[in-house]
Amino acid sequence: MEEFNIIPRLRLFQKQKNAEGKMETKATGEHKVKMIADKEVEGTDYQTGKPKPQIRYLVEENGEKKIYETDKFNKKGELNYLVRRLGEIPENTEVILKGERRGMKNYVDVKIVLEPQSIEVEEEYDENGPEQAEISEL
Repeated sequence: MEEFNIIPRLRLFQKQKNAEGKMETKATGEHKVKMIADKEVEGTDYQTGKPKPQIRYLVEENGEKKIYETDKFNKKGELNYLVRRLGEIPENTEVILKGERRGMKNYVDVKIVLEPQSIEVEEEYDENGPEQAEISEL
């Protein structure tokens, strides 16, 4: 697919048949990705066929580049919560994206992956042993 410049989609939800044979949406679990870039694109409203603004995110998951698209605006015409949340995150930051069901709606949970910080411990000694320890973060 790379030779044709096709980038696969990051899928946070999948449609599957349940035990009764009906289609339902299931979350695909947590996806640890690095946010690379985003841009506004023109999508199509699947109900009306009319164009609508979307945001396309280029992410990297397990060394593979993928795209994730979401609507720019919600049904009320306000900026989508996910667009606001991801807009706060700088490029090249690792996040965990997880699709969840909240009531009748699907929701995407966003958690920033914090890199472990090294901690340096300094101990001061006198004749009787350690007297005081200072902890400072680097």
